[in-house]
Order: sequence, then structure tokens, then C-alpha cells
Amino acid sequence: MASVEGLREYVREDEDSDSELTPFLEAAMLYAEGAGVERDDESPLYDLLVYMIAGHWYDNRGIVSFSTAQGKTEIPVAATALILQMREDG
Repeated sequence: MASVEGLREYVREDEDSDSELTPFLEAAMLYAEGAGVERDDESPLYDLLVYMIAGHWYDNRGIVSFSTAQGKTEIPVAATALILQMREDG
């Protein structure tokens, strides 16, 4: 089951970061749902997908313009591959 604690371990942050990580985890779950991936609390692939997306957004939260992004605004290719594999219609 995807959790703030799991995300904290994935991004290697300390316990003080939980309140910062929560919105990224929730947004990643909504992103996956919007991409056609059904929430599955028993699937390690679902957890990995959510952690990849949330971790990417968390790591790149300081990017404020496309000119400084240099390709960092897209979700990781591995996350896209998981979405394609896990989609409800796929």
C-alpha cells in the first residue's frame, strides 16, 4: 500500500518531511487514476508507479520555468511504461 512512509524511504528524506510529501503522494495517486490506472493497494507495481511520479515531482519542485526545466518536467519513462502496462483499458 502506497504510504507517506514508503515515499519518504523512496526519496530518502527524514521523518520531518512527511507534511511536505503528503500532497505529492496524493497528487501522484490522482495522476495515475487520471491516466487510467486503478488504485490497487495490494500491488507493488502500483506503489512503485506512485512513488516514481511523486518522487520525481518532489525532486523537481523548484523548477519554475520551462527554460530551466531541461526535460525534467515530464514523468520518468519507467513510470510511463508502468502506466501503459497497468491501464484499465490496456
